[in-house]
Amino acid sequence: MEFLVGSGTNTLRKIQFTLTSLESIPKSLFTSHGASLQMLNLSQCKLKGDCIPKEVGNAKLLREMDLSDNQITSVPLEIQGCIKLNILTLSGNQLKDVSVLFKVPALEYLYVSKNQLSSIYTGDESSLEWSECPLKVLDMEANQIAHIPSQLLKASRIHNLNLKGNLIKRAQLMKMEGLEEYQARRKIKMDLVVNNNLDVDQNICGLTE
Repeated sequence: MEFLVGSGTNTLRKIQFTLTSLESIPKSLFTSHGASLQMLNLSQCKLKGDCIPKEVGNAKLLREMDLSDNQITSVPLEIQGCIKLNILTLSGNQLKDVSVLFKVPALEYLYVSKNQLSSIYTGDESSLEWSECPLKVLDMEANQIAHIPSQLLKASRIHNLNLKGNLIKRAQLMKMEGLEEYQARRKIKMDLVVNNNLDVDQNICGLTE
């Protein structure tokens, strides 16, 4: 485990505890250090089931969390209390629903590839204002998604949506309402990438067929 400690008490800011046999996340991690924790990496452990405690909402300064390559099946509603959380990686788990994550107030980067997702949002789509969702990058590669909400393409801030390895096909996506708006956002981002001499991915949402 790696950590940085501040000058006061209970100021644990960074925890990296990977490749272990840890099966659940201790509540005390968020009750004792929730006021100071900024980065948490528990990837490639043995985390399983609903192992994320409701107390995760106490982590008001948490900015980045990596729980990839475990056996996590659910995420508690209380994660919406992580008001600074900007990057969340949950790839390589057993999640079937990540709807709760679209209302995490500062979440811009969400990685949920290689799960068991058949839908992007399972709740009432009319209850979610995509224009208010902060997400910019959404990686859902290698799931079982056959449909995406048109408002995600049309009204959200997402400029990088990866749907490679899902049931949805490129031809289906090309006919969807909102694709023009998504491509416009994507072009702005790609222009920035080109101007900085970086590689450009020309695929639409990772789909080539």
